[in-house]
Amino acid sequence: MNQQEKKYAYQSSWTGIILGLLLFGATAILFLTKAVYNKKGVVINRVIELSEMGATIFYWILFTASLLFVIASIIGIYFKLHQTEFLVLNEESILIPPVGLKRQKTNIKYGDIISLNETKVSNNIILTIKYNGGKRAILSNLLESKSEYQNIKSYIIHKTGSPAIS
Repeated sequence: MNQQEKKYAYQSSWTGIILGLLLFGATAILFLTKAVYNKKGVVINRVIELSEMGATIFYWILFTASLLFVIASIIGIYFKLHQTEFLVLNEESILIPPVGLKRQKTNIKYGDIISLNETKVSNNIILTIKYNGGKRAILSNLLESKSEYQNIKSYIIHKTGSPAIS
């Protein structure tokens, strides 16, 4: 690592992973119980009326969806324990590690950046980088702190010469 290279841990927090595991685990148990012991139909939002069989199928579908999120949380625990990813800033480019379904690292040269866009969703800030060759996002909730996000954003703006973010 040279003097000008900065590395930031870039992965999900333990809080989010464990909360996902506990909450979706609890809903999976709830919907499993509802599916196995269901004896009546259900009305959804006073609009959709399901028979006993339809309600049972509905509960099995909700159980399956919850179980998939439990599996995703377990996979998140595995990756958190066995693999640490880093977002890397250097003099020429930014290296964004794989996130979610995007399983490739992306190296973006500052000169290739076309635009920057910042979006706030709940307590998360998303910096979208549009560059020659595609688009990638940096999520503040995958960094250790909001100040790290601000430092990264400021550095990218400085290196690209962009006056502002849209």
